[in-house]
Amino acid sequence: MAFDFILDEMNEIARMRLANAVNTESNLTSRVFENIAASLDIDLKPYDTKFNLIDEGLVRRRNQIAHGEYLDISSKEFGELSAEVVGLMRLYKTDLENAASLQAYKRPAAA
Repeated sequence: MAFDFILDEMNEIARMRLANAVNTESNLTSRVFENIAASLDIDLKPYDTKFNLIDEGLVRRRNQIAHGEYLDISSKEFGELSAEVVGLMRLYKTDLENAASLQAYKRPAAA
């Protein structure tokens, strides 16, 4: 029945609720990032080595601050963390732009 719906509606414009399109589960952990990137066919290899940075360097620290804990971070450490995060964001931006220009989000139509 679901397949009938999909096949019968192939020529119709898709209507999606974008408010629920990306679920960050309130914290962008490496697992959530993997799910989002995989859904967009973004290659995860360049990010594998950064998952600890995301989970420990960002999410854990964010949670500590959000729960009122004191976070002692040197200006040097903050600068390094900031540079890493900005680098990740630039890499992801490039991956998203490439995926959009190559229309990688499109799936082949069934024969």
